[in-house]
Amino acid sequence: MNTVVLRFGNVYGPGSKHKTSVIAKFIKLALSGATIEIYGDGSQTRDFIYIDDLVEAIYLSAKSPKAVGEIFQIATSNETTVQEMLEQLSRALSLKGIRR
Repeated sequence: MNTVVLRFGNVYGPGSKHKTSVIAKFIKLALSGATIEIYGDGSQTRDFIYIDDLVEAIYLSAKSPKAVGEIFQIATSNETTVQEMLEQLSRALSLKGIRR
């Protein structure tokens, strides 16, 4: 059996409301009007990847014979601090009329 191993970064996008990832958690808190709390100083980093980009990577790995037997980290290679992510998320929510 031909296989490939894919390890995902922190995935976000439509359909994430059932997840417990940091972005989904922060969005749920903002929508409920609850306080968003960052543990630590917010300098912790994560690599966030949008679901459409992840799906494309899965598709490409499934169709490429060169991927067989390999292990891939599916992420952007861009570290974002939790604080930076919250600031960007707050701006996006604000555009939709949602205050955190």
